[in-house]
Amino acid sequence: MFPDIAKEPRFTLDRSGYFFSNTGYAIPSDDLYLLGVLNSSIVEDIYRAMSAQIRGGYLRFFAQYVEKIPIPKAAPSDVTQISLLVEECLKAQGRNVQSLGEELDKRIARLFEAKESDSTSGKTRSIAAR
Repeated sequence: MFPDIAKEPRFTLDRSGYFFSNTGYAIPSDDLYLLGVLNSSIVEDIYRAMSAQIRGGYLRFFAQYVEKIPIPKAAPSDVTQISLLVEECLKAQGRNVQSLGEELDKRIARLFEAKESDSTSGKTRSIAAR
């Protein structure tokens, strides 16, 4: 799930089965790796460069932009480690997650750096390709 308008990426996982009626969207996935990547600082920077912004620096999370967010392919061990960190963040419910977020950002940035050093390998895909 994610809001239509936000200051930064606010993707989350809904395990309760609730529905929302307005100003929210969903990606039908329970992929914790994907959730970690979507909420990373590097994806925020990429998204700001490619998407519509409105007054006050808010971002609009329209499908035409969200589906183009690059998702780096990762080794199974990286996917597992990132997924475990995301699960810890979810369990913490926003409390004392700064160090977890910093660790996630470091791990995800390394995946994007590896992709940049081998840009011809096709080591990313977009959300639409998932």
